[in-house]
Amino acid sequence: MEKQTRGERNNNPLNIEYNKTNNWQGRRKQRTDERFEEFISVTYGIRAAMIIIKSYIRKHHINNLQSLIARWAPEHENDVSAYLNYVAYKSRVKAMEPIRWTDKNKICRIVQAMALYESKLDISFGIIENAYAMANY
Repeated sequence: MEKQTRGERNNNPLNIEYNKTNNWQGRRKQRTDERFEEFISVTYGIRAAMIIIKSYIRKHHINNLQSLIARWAPEHENDVSAYLNYVAYKSRVKAMEPIRWTDKNKICRIVQAMALYESKLDISFGIIENAYAMANY
């Protein structure tokens, strides 16, 4: 049997770091991972990622894939260029192509590709669309 990735075990496919001040909906009560958030289902993990991405776009004026990936996966921990190239290829979104939160299809494709890169999880588009809808509370 293939070993689960950390993102899969935690239902946190984009590997959101734990922060006690975040009171995420769907957060697991019993924690086993010191560094990363843990959710009761993958949908809640994707929803949390969507909320963070929405904040990046709306509050921090991130307006293209390159800026999004650079902020999500900082250089001191990641090969930003490899991450960006992978997500751009898989999502069919160019590095400097404008992104807006209201472009549901594009945001969902990006998040789907990020989950595949981060956790090797091929999450169904339906789950991702549902998480996007849940992030628009």
